[in-house]
This record gives sequence, structure tokens and C-alpha cells, in this order.
Amino acid sequence: MTCHKHKSRLARAQQVARGLGFVIRQTGFDSEVVVFRRGLTGIDVEREGYYTDDIDDAIDTVKAMARRTDFLREVRGVSNEF
Repeated sequence: MTCHKHKSRLARAQQVARGLGFVIRQTGFDSEVVVFRRGLTGIDVEREGYYTDDIDDAIDTVKAMARRTDFLREVRGVSNEF
């Protein structure tokens, strides 16, 4: 995959993640990215983030994390704020 095409797919994946309340960020190691809930910082990202080098996997992970977050909010009766 060309660098430009990878960046374009990454930008689209980041857009999807933002819309669901998550972040996809490049780690600096080749094509590796980390997926995490928006609002996490530092060690929490390292501890709770999901690392992958496959953008499709990252998008699927964001969707799964969003479904789980919505389910937990519903079960716990928690508002949309974290």
C-alpha cells in the first residue's frame, strides 16, 4: 500500500473513531496505530489502548468498543459523559 493511500485510509478511520467517541493515533512504529477512548491520557492510553497495524482491524475495534460502551451506559444508567 502506498504511503498516500495509507494516510487517506487512516484519516477516514480517525474520522469514524471521532464520531464514536474514540481516537485512532499512529504510534510511530511503521503502520502501527493505537485505539482508545477519547479523554484518556498517558499511561491510561498505554494500559487500555488496543494496538494494531491493520486499519480495518482498528475500525472494527472502535465499533466493538463503542457498542460495549453504549451497552454499559444502558445497563448502569450512566449519562453520555465519561
